[in-house]
Amino acid sequence: MSSLPIALVTGGSHGVGYDAARALLDDGFVVVLHARTSEQSWDAVQRLVAGGADPTRVHPVAADFASLDSVTLLARQVAAEHPVLDLLVNAATIVGSDQCVITEDGNELALQVNYLAPVLLTRGLEEPMGRASAPRVINLSSELHRGGSLSWNDFNRSRRYTKLSAFAQSKLALTMFTNALAEANAVTAVSVDPGSADPRLLRLNGTWAKAAHDGGTVLARLGTGDLVNGAYYSRLQPVLPSPRVSDQRAVQHLLTLTDSRLQLDDGV
Repeated sequence: MSSLPIALVTGGSHGVGYDAARALLDDGFVVVLHARTSEQSWDAVQRLVAGGADPTRVHPVAADFASLDSVTLLARQVAAEHPVLDLLVNAATIVGSDQCVITEDGNELALQVNYLAPVLLTRGLEEPMGRASAPRVINLSSELHRGGSLSWNDFNRSRRYTKLSAFAQSKLALTMFTNALAEANAVTAVSVDPGSADPRLLRLNGTWAKAAHDGGTVLARLGTGDLVNGAYYSRLQPVLPSPRVSDQRAVQHLLTLTDSRLQLDDGV
């Protein structure tokens, strides 16, 4: 068994997830690199190795977050291959579609990929993370969560769907879940907007100004440095999130609804 710390990075084939994987490899981690397909994951590993990464410390895995069964299988695979998991970086994110797309599991696509899948994966990795001395979960949020609202009676937003409202809802839900996870004392957990260079997300945010820093390095720093447990970070600074994040009634309602969607027992 490796004595090096082990991290799983989702959405690691490109963008901030790929940059986080590269930074964590530089920091001495073994990185389990997730992508939607095996081809994408292997390609990312090959690019990292070509850039100087130790091929024995980067392991490709694949799962399509549009399928909850695929997420469950990923959690089982990682837990079987890595009995101790020190860090989970939930970086897989989609901006969404112009039209409301419903997955095979009955969930709006952005809601499932950006929120429900990371929750299911986190829950499925409780045992290997529980064996780590100081386990951490870093969840990729967005400043757009501030404009989000939870549509309790139409969680899929099928009646009044916009790409922006669906994305903001998914990131608000993830930020609320992160805070609840930290309060449960299971792991150290934070959510973060590391700044984006993704043109699709920039357009959604109404700007073309790319971040002047490496968002992946931000994620890696949060994976190794001192943290305020449960906090929401803007880059490397903890800042106040949307007031909805600390609304305990709303959080409990969200967790109950989430467990129902995922067919899980109550709890974070």
